[in-house]
Amino acid sequence: MHLPLTRTIAALACALGLTTISACGDSGGDSDSDSATSSTTDSAGTTAGPDTTGDGDGDGDGDGDGDGDGDGDGDGDGDGDGDGDGDGDGDGDGDGDGDGDGDGDGDGDGDLELSSPAFSSGEMIPLDHACDGANVSPELSWTGGPAAGSYALVFTDNSNGLIHWALWDIPGDVSTLAEDIDAGYEPADVPGAKQSENYGGQRVYAGPCPPNLHEYEFVLYAIDEASLAALDMSSTVQQIELEVQTHALAQASLAGSYSSP
Repeated sequence: MHLPLTRTIAALACALGLTTISACGDSGGDSDSDSATSSTTDSAGTTAGPDTTGDGDGDGDGDGDGDGDGDGDGDGDGDGDGDGDGDGDGDGDGDGDGDGDGDGDGDGDGDLELSSPAFSSGEMIPLDHACDGANVSPELSWTGGPAAGSYALVFTDNSNGLIHWALWDIPGDVSTLAEDIDAGYEPADVPGAKQSENYGGQRVYAGPCPPNLHEYEFVLYAIDEASLAALDMSSTVQQIELEVQTHALAQASLAGSYSSP
């Protein structure tokens, strides 16, 4: 007889805040915390609509993916793709800095590459570019690499370490050297460039001239400055090589071998 009155008094106490929340549960059955619906009131007293909390483990960022980063992809990195294919950044830091060129250096231009129509890397250097023939420099071209203030080229006999030829201060907008570069400290066909003395004391290309089979290498350097002020007419080829290596942003090589006929 008194049970309904007891429940009524308990409900009134809950409504007036005169008892604990735990005492105000649903006396009519089990409650499911994974499907509870509630309303919230902000500091200004405005009551928001029902907020379905789900199972209590959601991320709270509004994208529904459960990772808490707000990008909707579920990987937790915040960048939206995370796949490394060049269309976002793919590195997981969320700053969009990937370059998309596939070389991993961040410059977007690919690796610096040096080539010649006269021979491919690893082949024999043609007679025209050796002392047994016309002894003229081969045509050389390059692509890719970082933006350079200038370029430098060093030609070395790797079998004995003898440097045959060096050019530096090649303008940064040049990407090809014609065959048979002119003699002189400032060769006319490469305006702005400087040319070292070769091992014979002449300011001109000196081609292979070995007693037997030797290995040679043209090395191109992308330089961080338009002009290397530390070098001048008195600089030796060894000093030139050291200075260009100090200022190199990147380098590429073209190797070949030669044996006198």
